[in-house]
Amino acid sequence: MKKLFITFVICLGCASFSEINAVNFSEAKTQQGSARSIGDGYSKDSRKVYFRQKEVKYADPSSFRNLGSGYAKDNFAVFYNGVKIPGASVSSFRPTQDGYAKDNMRTYYRGKDASKMGTITEDDYPQISPEGYCLHESKVYYNAVEMEEADFDSFLDRSAEYAKDAKNVYYKGKVLPGAETDSFECFYDGYAKDDKNVYYNGEKIASGLSDSFDCLTHGYARDAERVYYNGKEIRGAVPYSFETTKDGHAKDSKQEYQNGEPVAGSTGSFTDLGDGYTKDDYKVFYNGKEIEDAMKNSFVNLGEGYAKDAMSAYYKGVEIEDASPSTFENVGKGYAKDNQNRYYMGKKEEGKEGKEEKINKVRNKLKL
Repeated sequence: MKKLFITFVICLGCASFSEINAVNFSEAKTQQGSARSIGDGYSKDSRKVYFRQKEVKYADPSSFRNLGSGYAKDNFAVFYNGVKIPGASVSSFRPTQDGYAKDNMRTYYRGKDASKMGTITEDDYPQISPEGYCLHESKVYYNAVEMEEADFDSFLDRSAEYAKDAKNVYYKGKVLPGAETDSFECFYDGYAKDDKNVYYNGEKIASGLSDSFDCLTHGYARDAERVYYNGKEIRGAVPYSFETTKDGHAKDSKQEYQNGEPVAGSTGSFTDLGDGYTKDDYKVFYNGKEIEDAMKNSFVNLGEGYAKDAMSAYYKGVEIEDASPSTFENVGKGYAKDNQNRYYMGKKEEGKEGKEEKINKVRNKLKL
């Protein structure tokens, strides 16, 4: 009885400990989930700063800001990719270009003291970059042209095109009219937003809903009411079910899309096979065009443009005449073969006889 009681107490303790751990994990996950992105992998909430979902040690969230190119700083320290840079001067620290940065004491390359990296010195790179944003001697430049409106002390390079400071938002070095600097954030493929508007390549998307805007991939984006490709609405697309895959493909509950255009005859049962090949419950497609007579149940992508089904072999969606699908295989670097021929970029190699063809010729000679 005593052993049974002890076992019960231990089990109860373990259960309580597990529950506590589960609660702590849930709380930690919730706290991190509430972190606001500030760009380049950095995010923060009221208590902590994160780089790619990992806590940045010694960082002060209230004063922490992203400087671009992996660099960041708060009122007490400077960081590169979430790691504190020992001895860096907070007040004078500035990123320059191509992974370089400097303060009033040192030059840095990817967060390391450049003077300890052999022959790399400040003279090894131009002070004013010929391309993109650059900070130099209390001035801001874009494509080596001074941005007279820019505030050096608060300037943040957000991407290759977008930037902001305490006063303005910029696109390719020019003030973006009406954009709110406090709420401005940029995404991939030219998309950005603030609390009021959505932008594509520096232009407002008139129908864009900022509060529900979500940038996807390969030029696609959506909000609660519409789907966009390269900043233009895809009419008829279903936002809540819309998702991208790769190579410019996407789908919703009704059909599939290639580079923002609906694929004629497709359905919402789309499957991406890779290398431009897709299929739904009825048909097979290559870059959005139906492959006539292709057999969806046996169709497989072989890579590098090659594919086959039970009856045919294909190169970039075009049937390869007389190829034997049962023995057809991709051998790499543009080449494929079956038991009769070799192929390059989907074309039969002239003068290259397959094993079966040679055997047949020998047999014919022996008959003579």
